[in-house]
Amino acid sequence: MSLIAYGVIILGILGALGGLYGTIHHSGVAEGRAEVQKSWDATNELARKRALAKDAENRKAKENADAQNAKSRRDLDGLYAAYRSLRDQRQRSLLPAAPATAASPDRITLDRAALDRGMELLMESYRAAMRKSFSEATRQ
Repeated sequence: MSLIAYGVIILGILGALGGLYGTIHHSGVAEGRAEVQKSWDATNELARKRALAKDAENRKAKENADAQNAKSRRDLDGLYAAYRSLRDQRQRSLLPAAPATAASPDRITLDRAALDRGMELLMESYRAAMRKSFSEATRQ
């Protein structure tokens, strides 16, 4: 036999083995892809369930926070109303008026103008502290 005939026979054998290898390899790859796809699907489904559970938990926490916020706002509204009421009442002097028959209504046992100035300074510092407290409470 000639060398060409041997080459053709060897190529035929290699071709047959190559086709068989291709078929086996292709089916193995297809099965591997199916396994990987199944694994990904299971992982995605688990992640989706966890995300839904976390969303429900977050919704519940938001509802609780909204309820607490509404309660805080009601409490602050009550404090603001009480503060406005006190502020409006403060327009009058804290001391009773001196009797009209007093010899010196401005100085009945004390320097009334100085006391009023001191009380006004005290009330102003109280108002500033309250404003600061309210602004800090509303920021939270």
